[in-house]
Amino acid sequence: LGADVLLAESADGLAVDIFSSNSFLALIAELRTIYDLIILDSPPVLVAPDARVMAQCADAVVLAVRADRTTDAQLRDGIRMFSSIGIKVTGLVLNGTDPRLQMQYDYV
Repeated sequence: LGADVLLAESADGLAVDIFSSNSFLALIAELRTIYDLIILDSPPVLVAPDARVMAQCADAVVLAVRADRTTDAQLRDGIRMFSSIGIKVTGLVLNGTDPRLQMQYDYV
């Protein structure tokens, strides 16, 4: 198994303009013919519009949620921002958990 990573460089324009361009959409279409899976990593949806623009060419949207830091209101706002443009959030990833605290829970 291998992976290729395409890094963004600094641009003269706004990132949101690049991600909404026909060139970016053509790039994603071309990459779909080559790769089984394409992961687009974006800035937080509450901070920049990039995530909402990029999500329009994605098959699924997964929100990263920081344990004990992301508030319920922030989570709701993030989901609402995507749903306002017709994008459904497919899932969540919980990061920043403390493994020592996980032992307090018993799964049956």
